[in-house]
Amino acid sequence: MVRDSEVPIACENALPRYDKEAFQRIQQVAAANGVDYFTYLRLDGVLMTEPNFENFKTFVSNMKGTCELSKGC
Repeated sequence: MVRDSEVPIACENALPRYDKEAFQRIQQVAAANGVDYFTYLRLDGVLMTEPNFENFKTFVSNMKGTCELSKGC
């Protein structure tokens, strides 16, 4: 298992999706794999429109800080 080491785990999104389900899937994968860092690619005009931007703000809020996603945050 990757978490057996002290090496930080980083990941990024591969596809430009802006829906709640896509953001929730990223959170699930990050929590299941103990991701330490995440880079969101494709910060574009489509993301900045509603409801996409609201979905993104919720996603960032859930991913940041000391919240441990694997414990249900």
